[in-house]
Amino acid sequence: AVLSFVGIYDLSFFVVYVSVICIMIPVNLFAYDEQARWEKYAASTPAGRSGIVNGRYLFALLVVVGASVVVFLLLSALYLLGLFPDNSTLADACFVVLACAAVALILDAVILPLLIRFGAEKSRLISVILFVAVFGAIIALGQMEQSTALPHLPGWFSAALPGLLAILSVGGFVLSYCVARHIYARKPL
Repeated sequence: AVLSFVGIYDLSFFVVYVSVICIMIPVNLFAYDEQARWEKYAASTPAGRSGIVNGRYLFALLVVVGASVVVFLLLSALYLLGLFPDNSTLADACFVVLACAAVALILDAVILPLLIRFGAEKSRLISVILFVAVFGAIIALGQMEQSTALPHLPGWFSAALPGLLAILSVGGFVLSYCVARHIYARKPL
């Protein structure tokens, strides 16, 4: 955050980096739980297997929401201090924060069932490949937009994009939750 605020990195780097953190924190939680053999103990509690899945998804959701609120508050402070880039508005910053939160939710929706199925160590390689693919594609699209004339999206699609992204992220997260519950119910401890 400090490197972005003093101008070494662009503000978009800060927002995207927070999205990566929102994905890495649940992955690290799985690794720590495996080291402590938490699953066997937690499965024997009254919450049982479903409580473990519920807790992990709730934790991932709270991390994304909490990080998004903190980032929005920091960007709002920068806006009020006049340290924003020239053409950016607070609405632009809000959209970027929500888009990064949606991307973090989508990536969590993909990673969490894999973590539940294969464990933290085996899923790390899949996670790294997923991070590189998604953020590499975002960077490549940004570079293509600057270097070539990409076809412009129709106005209705641009207007519907935030809603579509919200539906995709929330729907994907709910579907992922259902899949993870099914996987964990059949997983031997």
